[in-house]
Amino acid sequence: MSHLFILKNKKVIGIDDVLVWGKWFEDIKNRRILETTIGKYWISTVFLGLDHNFGLGEPLYFETMVFNTKNKTKCKIGKTEIESVREDLDMERYSTYKEAEEGHKKLVEKWTKVNKVNNLKKEE
Repeated sequence: MSHLFILKNKKVIGIDDVLVWGKWFEDIKNRRILETTIGKYWISTVFLGLDHNFGLGEPLYFETMVFNTKNKTKCKIGKTEIESVREDLDMERYSTYKEAEEGHKKLVEKWTKVNKVNNLKKEE
């Protein structure tokens, strides 16, 4: 049984060759499902490439995270300097592509409301 997975036509496919998986995985375009920015919040839904339930029940292959983009730091990976978002605010995981799309939408709705409340507080 494979422990590595790729997406093909929105379906999760097990793969045994770690080099093939690694090459596929390193391109974020293969893994990014959706991303939305609402004010200072960045909502990102990705395919994880692994079962993040680790065989304990329904597999979890997808994840949506919400980050505060105003809290960034610079770091080096090898010779490359990148800007990294450090503060994660919310997270949900899913088993299917469709659930990931629906979950992304729900978190966008939730954080749109949070952003509106924060903006109202600033006006007071």
